[in-house]
Amino acid sequence: MWYKTLLLLGLIFITTLSADRGKIQKEKTRILIVPFDRVNFYSQIEIPIILSSNGLVDDEEIYFAYKEKLTKTLAASSADFSFFELPEAEINTLKKQIPVIHKMTPISHYGVDLDRMRDSSLIRRYLKNFNADYILFLCRYEINAKLFSSSKSFEGSTFVSWSRHEVDYELFNANQELVALGSSFSLIPKRPEDSTYLTYGVKIEGMHRAYEDLKKDIIKKEQSYKGKAVYKLKKVSN
Repeated sequence: MWYKTLLLLGLIFITTLSADRGKIQKEKTRILIVPFDRVNFYSQIEIPIILSSNGLVDDEEIYFAYKEKLTKTLAASSADFSFFELPEAEINTLKKQIPVIHKMTPISHYGVDLDRMRDSSLIRRYLKNFNADYILFLCRYEINAKLFSSSKSFEGSTFVSWSRHEVDYELFNANQELVALGSSFSLIPKRPEDSTYLTYGVKIEGMHRAYEDLKKDIIKKEQSYKGKAVYKLKKVSN
């Protein structure tokens, strides 16, 4: 009989462990991603430079390449947060109802106009259907030209033609309350190297760390939310 008792105890232990793991997974904060549209993707860097820097052949590929890299970086495994993209059909339905506009409150930024949404319960249903806590709108992605001052000389100059990437985003909860936002959040490309200094900082693989910084910004702002939209994080003094 003793082995039956051990077997029963083992089954109870496994069941309890599985339940605990399930609880941990359910407690992850889940965020739906709605990526930026092609019309909200801008670049001051010439198309041929972006194509050659990323091994692309058609300018139609550029928007999709940046969008895919950004959403995949956000969706990478995180201890307490789970980011995942809303299916394309739902994205198209949502974007037909919610245009991206320039807003002045609480600060100047690009965001979505929920007042124009015909189906007022649409976001709430998406969050419920996908068991998500928040919906993240990536509203604008812009690449601006700038000079990078390097301590290293490239072809006799320490100044390199480079770029600065910026993104605007808004994060809403199930009550369609604005929880957090980013206004021209700076995405810093990887510093120029001997093999990349002619790419103007538009090499997509060189944006991985910058996209991870964006993810950290979203998470920290969500964790700082106290009923008012968080658009700036307080600096922690050492």
